[in-house]
Amino acid sequence: MGAKQFGARLRELRKQVGTTQRQLADKVNVDFSYLSKIENGVVPPPSENVISKLAKVLNTDKDELMILAGRIPSDIAEMLRSRETLEFGARLRQLRIEAGMTQWELASKVNIDSTYLSKMESGVKSPPSQKVVLRLAEVLNVGKDELLTLAGKIPSDIAEMLKNREALQFLRSEHTRKKARASTKKGPRVTIDKAIVRQIISFCRKR
Repeated sequence: MGAKQFGARLRELRKQVGTTQRQLADKVNVDFSYLSKIENGVVPPPSENVISKLAKVLNTDKDELMILAGRIPSDIAEMLRSRETLEFGARLRQLRIEAGMTQWELASKVNIDSTYLSKMESGVKSPPSQKVVLRLAEVLNVGKDELLTLAGKIPSDIAEMLKNREALQFLRSEHTRKKARASTKKGPRVTIDKAIVRQIISFCRKR
């Protein structure tokens, strides 16, 4: 999917409801020239907020526009952030110790400050960027998906799979069932665990 496909579909939907570019731009509170550039594929698709407004005004499925835009809906992204900062730090410390490295040695190998690494391990600092997470996984000889999941990030291959309407519907249904089962229990917010992520991958590959 890309800017041209998104723009072409947006133009098609706009014409179907019988509105001009200027009228649509006014309704979603964007500049007319910006909307024209989107339709012509000159600029990338807009933010999720703007896409939501477009879907509402054009009376169309938001997921369709999000998929065309190459984006993952925010509710899906939130479901996949299945671990807290502290847990990432604890696992990072465990992996470092198992590898027989000091904080200074690990920090040097991934080109980050040792104080920053110490704060991550203690849960004081949030998990780093995906680029740093991937370097950590390589140095510690651990699966990148484990650290990415713990860091609340979405592995790129799974992200690509989720740019699929059926996959989104499947994930939302699984999340709803899990939330219902947990509704009578006290604890942290309901999230999607690794088992469900594996189900998503299996589901997508069968399509």
